[in-house]
Amino acid sequence: MSKRNWVFSALVFGAVGCSASPATDEQAASVAQPLPVSWWTSWTTNTAVNANNLSSPTVCGAVANTSPGLSGYIQAGRDLTTNKYVLAMYSKLQPMLNFTVIPSGSITFNSKPVCAGLDGASTSTITNLVAFVGKRSSNDRYYIQLMKLSGGGYLINDPYHTPSPPPMPTVQMAWSQISTDTYASAPFVHVFEQNYMVVGGRRSDNLFYIHVNPFQWNATTQTYDYNNAFWEAPLAAPALPSGWTAIGDPTINHWGPNMSGEVRIVTRAQNGTQLKLFTLWMFVPWRWVGSEWFEVPAGPSPPDGDPAQSYERRFREYQDDDWPDDYAATLFYKGADNKIYQASITGSNTLTEPFGAVANTNGFIGAPAAVGSIGLDGGSILAARKITPAKQYYTSNLPTIF
Repeated sequence: MSKRNWVFSALVFGAVGCSASPATDEQAASVAQPLPVSWWTSWTTNTAVNANNLSSPTVCGAVANTSPGLSGYIQAGRDLTTNKYVLAMYSKLQPMLNFTVIPSGSITFNSKPVCAGLDGASTSTITNLVAFVGKRSSNDRYYIQLMKLSGGGYLINDPYHTPSPPPMPTVQMAWSQISTDTYASAPFVHVFEQNYMVVGGRRSDNLFYIHVNPFQWNATTQTYDYNNAFWEAPLAAPALPSGWTAIGDPTINHWGPNMSGEVRIVTRAQNGTQLKLFTLWMFVPWRWVGSEWFEVPAGPSPPDGDPAQSYERRFREYQDDDWPDDYAATLFYKGADNKIYQASITGSNTLTEPFGAVANTNGFIGAPAAVGSIGLDGGSILAARKITPAKQYYTSNLPTIF
């Protein structure tokens, strides 16, 4: 039996900033920059975790403003034996916890999980909440659970202290049904800083549907809060071009050049023996969904693994038209040659450079996962599952920064 690992890579790009309203001046002061393949650090392995029976990974940012605080990311997956979700927390680019089961009672799942933090750099009041979304085994419906982060532990190894793990997040809202609709794919999830949550996926008719939940103002806490009762009726996306059938699990992320409520949905599709990626635009605040899918230019190897996206942003301290922000919206996929490819993308399907292979990515399986600009000492995390001849662990690719 082959051995399967998770691996991570990371790069330095900067901290994220978001806006929930359409851009005007900010948009003119933003500059698209490619995210070079060469910026990634070498892959590293987390041999503390036996993950031979775990799904492809998911990653999301984790921000907690409690003392001593936590700023890092969460790695999660589905245990293929128990069909439960598990997570590990990472802080300051150091692995802090082994995988721990996410509480779900008797509920099991038949898709990989996805997750998204409810906070961002621009929110004045941090809720410390992270949403996990998955497809329930018994009815193929999407369910959501909110978990609350807390600071703790000691993050630095010095002569006087030994690093200790932060606490596991606690359940704030137990697994709750988003709608009665059934789906064939894993979900995607995206959050605009305490404004909207977007969840969607592919149904058995191979069409995509998108649910939006507008957060509700809480005068007591002075925050926009998630309320599971406010999920709207699903929006239908257009069909793919004639002859193409969606396959696998889609992904969603910011569109750019700013984070104003525009998102890009990406799916893998098949036409006979051909495999390609297609993108669809949506403006969430007005519930506008693009009228057509756009084909992504082909990379060196066709996408036989599902796509992932990241969004990196670097702010200038004194922003004006002479000192614009840099941003990069990056698309990843696993090729038929089992390498991870990436290219930065603007507009509907314009690549700012051709797809290139991330270094040392031979032997990968499944789908990669990525998250950008998450307030780390570095900036972005890339995760994937790998086959190796000697180990049966998930692996973590963490950067060497400073």
